[in-house]
Amino acid sequence: MSIPEDLKALHERVKKAHKSFGWSWALPLFDRISTLTAQLDAAKAENDRLRAALDKATGPVTDEEAKARAVRWQMAVDNQVETLDSEVIPLCKALNSLSGIETISSCCGHGYAPFRVYFTAANLDSLRPILEVIDESEIWSMRTSMATGNMEIYFVLDAPKESYSEANTLADALLAARKEHGNG
Repeated sequence: MSIPEDLKALHERVKKAHKSFGWSWALPLFDRISTLTAQLDAAKAENDRLRAALDKATGPVTDEEAKARAVRWQMAVDNQVETLDSEVIPLCKALNSLSGIETISSCCGHGYAPFRVYFTAANLDSLRPILEVIDESEIWSMRTSMATGNMEIYFVLDAPKESYSEANTLADALLAARKEHGNG
């Protein structure tokens, strides 16, 4: 049973009990149910608003399209690995193994610039494993940006220059998070 169904069922039980035992004892329960329902409705509305904004900016992406993107990327990686900086390959592969994530560009920084991986997300839930892993990191951060021209929203993972071993650690953590969440 979902939370809204639980609240509705509890509400009905309280209404039935009210008929049998009177009203005063049920008022705190009704207040709590009303508060929880309002909070749930507000959270659902905010989630719907964010999903609509993401879909408007990037176009809705079905699970099938997300999987097709991952296959296209994997084919590109298999055929063109030499075009990627060797230090970024494990992290790009880990990101692309996550459902709904597709890397679009990357650079290891070559010792003088930040380590960066640019990627898109099919939906907000696709970002969950990444956010959980980088939340525990002291060096990695994630930001959003918008492509000029097509206005597509994309995300950037950043780390200080020469973060090569940290990139491998992040890749391992993402693969573990994928297994934990059943993602990918």
